[in-house]
Amino acid sequence: MTLKDRINYCRNTCNALQATNSRIEKQAILDAISEDYADDMNVIFETLDGKHPIGWTFEVGKDNGNISESDKWTIRNIVYYLENMTNKTSVTCRHAENDFSYDVRVFIAPIVNRTLALGIKPLDKASYSPMLAERHALYDIKLDKLIIDTPIVNYQQIFITQKFDGFRCLVFYDDGWKFKSRDNKDLPVDFLAPMCEKLLSRNYVFDGELICVKKECDNWILTHEFEVTSGNVRAGRDSDNLCFIVFDAQMNEEYQTRRFYLTHLLGSMKNERIILAPVLYQGRYCEVNIKEMIKNCFDIGVEGLMINIAGREYEQKRSTAILKVKMQDEIDMFVDGFEVGKRGKKYEGLVGSLKCSAFLDGKNYECKVSSGLSDGQRRIYLEVLPRMITVQYQSKRELPSGLWSLRHPRLIRVRLEKGFKNVEKKE
Repeated sequence: MTLKDRINYCRNTCNALQATNSRIEKQAILDAISEDYADDMNVIFETLDGKHPIGWTFEVGKDNGNISESDKWTIRNIVYYLENMTNKTSVTCRHAENDFSYDVRVFIAPIVNRTLALGIKPLDKASYSPMLAERHALYDIKLDKLIIDTPIVNYQQIFITQKFDGFRCLVFYDDGWKFKSRDNKDLPVDFLAPMCEKLLSRNYVFDGELICVKKECDNWILTHEFEVTSGNVRAGRDSDNLCFIVFDAQMNEEYQTRRFYLTHLLGSMKNERIILAPVLYQGRYCEVNIKEMIKNCFDIGVEGLMINIAGREYEQKRSTAILKVKMQDEIDMFVDGFEVGKRGKKYEGLVGSLKCSAFLDGKNYECKVSSGLSDGQRRIYLEVLPRMITVQYQSKRELPSGLWSLRHPRLIRVRLEKGFKNVEKKE
């Protein structure tokens, strides 16, 4: 992403904010800001609110030809740079003319001089929180997050295992073997208890997935579609191919120690319904081709990979100690309407999901998108809806009706250039 890209996006967003007097439309524009440019817009808001005073008047100066700024420059870098320059105007103008192109100076001047009027109250800016979607299709973004949290990641020891698409399940012994979902609901798979008693320890909680397994192939475990697993688990059906894939244990130890314990416990077992997720790679992060591995996942029909940091302890929450890497596709969809959140649920009285449709390659798609919306969007969309959004999804399948359905659809981007439409009020 170049500095020119950042400026063009922010200029278009500021123009859109200035073009409407409707607070609802302004809030919709704020809520639709892409996460890629979130920090750029945030520093603009911060500067206009007086949080980065430069202490002098920035003059645009002369157009001295083409100056190519480094792509490492961001709008925040420029604001900080100007904030820390000398307050002698003649000197600073010459510095700015030498460091930045004329177009950059024209863009930044009304921001640092605080003459840019967007018609937004400080409260609106403070409530702005761009959607932080998990964009697995761009898995480098997720890897960047890993690099931030563990600066020596290139030399960090990691374990890569297969990611499974099944029912997340915690298995433990408490006056009998218990099978719990992540939200602490009982799963009706007690028929696996004898196998757990035979293979697992009563001293620990085992973390894994309930999966209907097809076969094992070159260290990969090929599984049936999620719908097959879901049907068997929900019905409590004792299907021979329904297995518990163990990928971790709740112990106060680093992952490499937990993995050694699991390998000692389950590694030699074959043809059982309690299976240890195989390690696909063990070693330094810098010595493995993640992109090539994820392509292999796509080729053989596996959902993705899990990168486990060898030196991190188990955490009972979303954590950078374990990183998901998987492939997903995107599709642009029309927003046809919405459903209000159910009574007694988190989003009661707000937009619970967007009803969307698309026609692509001769196929009609319909789905309800409930994931990826911010609280602000759920409020605003009760009155005004975007005409088109970009939806990320994991897989698609044809329904008996001939329509196509998307699995795990998630809003990742509002197509601002398509505009908004008012919601028709029912009498």
